[in-house]
Amino acid sequence: MMSAESVINPSEPDIPIEVLAPIKALIRERAGLIFQGATQDKLIKALRDRMVATRKESFTQYHQLLRSNIEEFDQFIVLLTVNETFFYREMAHFDLLTTVIIPLVHESKKDQSRVKIMSVGCSSGEEAYSIAIALCEAFGPQAGRQFQIVAGDIDKVALKKAESGKYGNFSFRGVPPHLIEKYFDPVHPSFRTVKPFIKNMVTFDQFNLLSKDNPACFSDIDVMFYRNVSIYFDEETRKGIMGRLKNLLCPNGFLIMGSTETLANDFGILHLISKKDCFFFSKAEIHKPSFTPEALPAETALNREMVPSRAIPQNINKESATPPVAPEIAPLKSTINLVSVEKLDALIHEERWKEADRVLNTLQNLSEKEKQLYLALIALYRRAFEEAKLYVEKVLAEDEWSVNAQIILGLVAKYQEDFNAAVTYFKKALYLCAELWAVHYYLADCLRQLQHPKQSLRAYAQALELINKTGGKVELPNNERMLPFNISVEQVRFLCDLHMTALKD
Repeated sequence: MMSAESVINPSEPDIPIEVLAPIKALIRERAGLIFQGATQDKLIKALRDRMVATRKESFTQYHQLLRSNIEEFDQFIVLLTVNETFFYREMAHFDLLTTVIIPLVHESKKDQSRVKIMSVGCSSGEEAYSIAIALCEAFGPQAGRQFQIVAGDIDKVALKKAESGKYGNFSFRGVPPHLIEKYFDPVHPSFRTVKPFIKNMVTFDQFNLLSKDNPACFSDIDVMFYRNVSIYFDEETRKGIMGRLKNLLCPNGFLIMGSTETLANDFGILHLISKKDCFFFSKAEIHKPSFTPEALPAETALNREMVPSRAIPQNINKESATPPVAPEIAPLKSTINLVSVEKLDALIHEERWKEADRVLNTLQNLSEKEKQLYLALIALYRRAFEEAKLYVEKVLAEDEWSVNAQIILGLVAKYQEDFNAAVTYFKKALYLCAELWAVHYYLADCLRQLQHPKQSLRAYAQALELINKTGGKVELPNNERMLPFNISVEQVRFLCDLHMTALKD
């Protein structure tokens, strides 16, 4: 057993578990942070760096410093919670805010008070300012009088950067150029600052998720953004945090989490809602509109309506015995550079559009059609819908049987709430490849929006049946590679169960 007074050499490759345990306990006690696996590597690096910086030669010395010196503890936390962020991350959430949640808030408000929106774990401020920009885009110059944005983080250094409103070019990689020009002032070839009227909409202050004693501004919240923060916490801590956040919400408040975090934080503390392909939580239960049953076509008609009249090409194999796995980042054909395409897919999932464009331009083994499809997908997720359609038109001019092209057109129509058109495109895709469980889900969702409950139920059931039968595996005809659409088996299972239960009630 290593003595607590043993000297720790920062250059040692490993630090014994018994040395890490007390400091992990202190961090969990004060900040609620959990470090295991890859995140423990960050803890070890921070421990080494701060021991060198403070000239402490033993763990006991540094541990005592951490316990007694709040400024050192804050410095240490800064190293542990550095989290890359950028403007308009998960852009769909800002559309959800302005088109769905804000109208719901206005419906429930009994007075003319400003809508209060909070950014939890705001880091260096990109999320808070993105909220302000989205509100100005949706509601015009009067947004500053209609909305109040408060943003909090435990990291004082990050808060100072947020208050400065100064950012490097890398922070703008998800922002359309016209918004950069409209809401930021250039101060250097590599830096821009937030325009004063946007900065004035946001108030920053220190906020500790584990503390019940936070500044008064963090109360009576109408809408709360709590994204990409819960990944640091274990389940017990996350439950406690959700309870505390619930108490900060006003009676009809809403909470938005990161797309990969929401389901893991559904503890029944808040009501889970799904709209516009996004999850969010509501403090109050939202009553769903009832559906009116209609006369519907026979079961077999579901995939026969609205399909191309031309015959299916003979070389389409709809019953592949050994389809490749299709998780969130889809499998790759052997003709394509594996590492580079995987990197491209990952960049698309991380919404790093400019980098994705650069990687796409370097790939030599992608055909022109495949590049056009990737460009269309990137445009789709950037919500540049007309641009996405232009790329797809080029693809269809070369290959009218492209399944990916039909899926993208369907998603464009779905996002634009043209559900009838979306149904047409999704049925075309299923006509070409009936095993696409994700497309059955998209189709079901559109039919639900069109208030066709029986058809919707059948399509949801078909999606679940295909997942259970194939484990989520799929292969497209004509050797076409499935694009990395941002949807997972786990997500579709959950949503299908959720909506099927609601439709049966």
